[in-house]
Amino acid sequence: MKNFILLIVVCFLTINTNAQKSSNFAITQKGETIKFYGNYLSIGDRFTYYTDEKKKEIKIKNNELKLLVNGNLIYLNLPTTKGIGKIQKILAYTDKYVLTSHTHLSMTYI
Repeated sequence: MKNFILLIVVCFLTINTNAQKSSNFAITQKGETIKFYGNYLSIGDRFTYYTDEKKKEIKIKNNELKLLVNGNLIYLNLPTTKGIGKIQKILAYTDKYVLTSHTHLSMTYI
């Protein structure tokens, strides 16, 4: 849990120190960094759609993502109550708890 909180703090500091630069990116489960370009980013139930540097629309499975940062929003791939990994938006956190939300079949769960 301490590593998780440390990851969130590092991401938050990275976003704030790079405010002038584009802060939209993702890190895959393999550790690769994906940068998002333009204004198009859509995070759905199963897929995330984004624009690459060549202005081409790309689709990636959400379970292939480990971390996604979109401006001031941070998403992490965390297990749900069924133990399945799901990309979840971080709403609030403390040193002991993390409040997240995710969507499934057009429903939002907190």
